[in-house]
Amino acid sequence: MMVRSIGATTVAVVNMLTPAALAAQLPFEGTSASADEIVAYLESRADTLPPDRPDFALERTGWHAFRFLTQFTGPQENPDHFGPRSLAELDAFADRLVAIAVAHPKSRAALAIGNALSEAAREGQPDQTAYVGAFDALERMFRADAAGTHHLIAADPRRGIAVAMDRLEAGTLPYPCSFLNSAAWYGEVMVSDGGLVFAFHDNADLSDGFLDRSGPFIPPDHAWRMEATGRQLHQAGYVEAPDPCRIGGAKIELAPGQRPAASEAEALAALRGADPDAHLGALAFMNDIGWRASDELKAVFFDAAWRHMRQLDVEPSHYSDEWPYITVAIRTHDPAGIPFLVEHVLGVTGEVVTNALADFGVAALPALLDYVRADDMRPSGEARALRVGSALRTLALIAEDGSIPPDMRPSAIEAARSRLTVAPQESFVATTAWEVQWHASRAMELAVALGDPDLRALVEHLTDLRSVQDLTGGVSSHEYLHTLASDLLAGTAPPGKLRKRCPLGDCPAGW
Repeated sequence: MMVRSIGATTVAVVNMLTPAALAAQLPFEGTSASADEIVAYLESRADTLPPDRPDFALERTGWHAFRFLTQFTGPQENPDHFGPRSLAELDAFADRLVAIAVAHPKSRAALAIGNALSEAAREGQPDQTAYVGAFDALERMFRADAAGTHHLIAADPRRGIAVAMDRLEAGTLPYPCSFLNSAAWYGEVMVSDGGLVFAFHDNADLSDGFLDRSGPFIPPDHAWRMEATGRQLHQAGYVEAPDPCRIGGAKIELAPGQRPAASEAEALAALRGADPDAHLGALAFMNDIGWRASDELKAVFFDAAWRHMRQLDVEPSHYSDEWPYITVAIRTHDPAGIPFLVEHVLGVTGEVVTNALADFGVAALPALLDYVRADDMRPSGEARALRVGSALRTLALIAEDGSIPPDMRPSAIEAARSRLTVAPQESFVATTAWEVQWHASRAMELAVALGDPDLRALVEHLTDLRSVQDLTGGVSSHEYLHTLASDLLAGTAPPGKLRKRCPLGDCPAGW
């Protein structure tokens, strides 16, 4: 599984964390601090906007505010603990925190306060008590745009979603897409003729206080479902932007002081080198010219992209985000990028890559069919499962775009059939409920798209709940798969399955 990357600044910061450096940076070290001291330090940083690197002193102050609100008494590093305090005293302290945040809603201090209050709402923490006024304080901040929906939802999912929905319906929610994303663990916003409705998942955990909440599985097409919902919100008059939640924007952000390569020669030199910042400048240059890049530049880029992704498998990378490489790989529209997208990107970037690969049509089939072979013995796991499911969906999109050549059709049929029949365990091992559901649902899409009578019969068989239980071993959502089978047979596309040709735009004529 790919190792997630960390920023270079993190490495530099870690090197700074000697005991002497910590003592100089972190306020109140070795003591519990008073309410006045915490407030005074927050006020001193209230004009500080979110920096491009961590502010450990401010985060430490927020940590003290959180401990104060929860009356922390545990045996951690502070010799003088906060101890029991009256609710009136806690409320007064929270009022002071809220006042700072409301007066400086865009500041780093407001973020630290929002984090402290949402953490203070957590139930079941050792040596401390959840602060009962946390949600009310956060709601006051939220209505002044000094806290995000994620703060409210972390403190109390049901109440937080209700408050955010009120502002969304009123057209005053500043970041609707952030709300859609934060609420995705619990359900979805539905646009109807009578207004907006939030449909909660049947298995959503709505208990008060966020504590190691993993929530139900969110499929990789979640981002595209958000995009569709964002457009619906605009059409219904709830948000001004016509496409507020568009994903995969074909733009590469450069850090302050960075610039794109000025020429192809400069981009070639940068990509052949080892400086990741220079790489980013070259990627910005390539992103601007897209498919017009020369064959040499494309070849050098893909070599650099493979090196970058391979590095992520063995050690942390300079980058915290691989999207610049992914974006350029898609925007080149070069078939040489198919193996790169299949091996390193498919399944972890939503529907952007499935649609980009489907655009290649027959050219993408060999790599995709090889990836979904039922006899493939590569280790399973979350990343592998996501990629196989997304490959099955990509095959379905290609089949819907046009016929799959006769020599490749048997492999495509087998890829679907092997996941829609109760087969020996060595064929494919899926150990979790979402993995079973993900593969079976994507295989049903492919089966219907191929138009094979025997495959269609298998899908018809799965309209029976007992057959679904036999297929999944009873570890997946029977109702979901049963309903999906019926919808597919009726010609209804499953939620989130969106065919968007040339997903990042600027394609060659006739593409």
